[in-house]
Amino acid sequence: MTARLLAAAAACWVLTLATGSPPPSPSGVAHVSPDALRWLTLDRPHTAATLLWARNTLVWIGTSPASSDVESTVLIVAELDPDWRAPMRYGALMLGSLGDVAAYERVLGLQVERHPADLWFPRALAMSRLLHSNDAAGAAHWLRWAAAQPDAPDHLAALAESLERAP
Repeated sequence: MTARLLAAAAACWVLTLATGSPPPSPSGVAHVSPDALRWLTLDRPHTAATLLWARNTLVWIGTSPASSDVESTVLIVAELDPDWRAPMRYGALMLGSLGDVAAYERVLGLQVERHPADLWFPRALAMSRLLHSNDAAGAAHWLRWAAAQPDAPDHLAALAESLERAP
């Protein structure tokens, strides 16, 4: 065993003794702090985010996790690797499929703030407002927001306009 592996194993043991084992969540997955993940991966946030997302995906495949666990994982992955958008998209879709529309929209809203040039997030918010809440004004708001971004396709403004005219 290399010195790094021994140091990591010792660190895990010390961390467990110092903080106690985290309580399991309703789905049986322990919550993990982003700082602990960074520390355990020798300050490699991309590696920590990848490991956490892989764990989330395996739990998703094997069980029906609580939406709070999925949202927590998605937000930690976003903190560890803010530029990696795929987990935010899939995580939002997971939350939507679990029926947690509020969490779905929170994740999308956070990503709209972080990645304004990525029009997938505001368009998904617009569709969520329309499909889940029958909120044409809310959908139009997000389509208008997306249409105002550089390089946005022209049809977004037209869609927003048609929603604003709808009865």
